[in-house]
Amino acid sequence: MKQILLSMSMLFAMSVNAQDCSELFISEYIEGPGNNNAIEIYNPTNATIDLSQYMIVRYSNGATSATAEYAVQLSGSIAPYDVYVGVVDKQDPNGTGNEAPVWDSLAVRADGWYSPDYLVNKTWYWNGNDAVVLAKGTPADIPGAQLIDVFGKIGENPGSGTGAGWTS
Repeated sequence: MKQILLSMSMLFAMSVNAQDCSELFISEYIEGPGNNNAIEIYNPTNATIDLSQYMIVRYSNGATSATAEYAVQLSGSIAPYDVYVGVVDKQDPNGTGNEAPVWDSLAVRADGWYSPDYLVNKTWYWNGNDAVVLAKGTPADIPGAQLIDVFGKIGENPGSGTGAGWTS
């Protein structure tokens, strides 16, 4: 009897803590060496979601606002219970320095490529102290966009070097 009550209590506790997730979220943030930057977005719903309604916005170095050059409209779609991987668009195998290509192991996972030219769009060039946002809206109206998920903290620059990081 005790074992049955314990099992029922555990099931009840798990159901109380379960979250109803009905919106996309950032499931992985990748900031590798060189140009190996990527965002993985997960679709927890039972419907395919059109990504053209969403954008990624980078709030650089503790900024509290962002301009269109720090935002990029997403493209494609995410199937139910699947992920979409957006990667910085550095694919030239002969590229060097700032134009070095992403690693093959990341490139094969890419569903979309973004921000090929830093001078045109700076979104996909985060470096550890930038907040990265998934929002519903367009780069032309960042203040009017609906915030969906955030990696980091808008308005905070956690610094760099040993011991640096986001605060609780």
